[in-house]
Amino acid sequence: ADHVRSADFLAELKNKVERCTTRVVVAGDFNLIRWASDKSSPDVDVSACVYLATALRTLLFVR
Repeated sequence: ADHVRSADFLAELKNKVERCTTRVVVAGDFNLIRWASDKSSPDVDVSACVYLATALRTLLFVR
């Protein structure tokens, strides 16, 4: 998968969640993996894993 815009996507998602005035659940198939071990092949884009892990850490604590 092409992850050229993954960081932009996750930043936009973070901004939208932060602007919410009520609790929100974000779900979907974003074609991103958090851990290299989640991938069945050795072909892993580590930077995309870092983007997702960082975004999840940030979003989990947005109130």
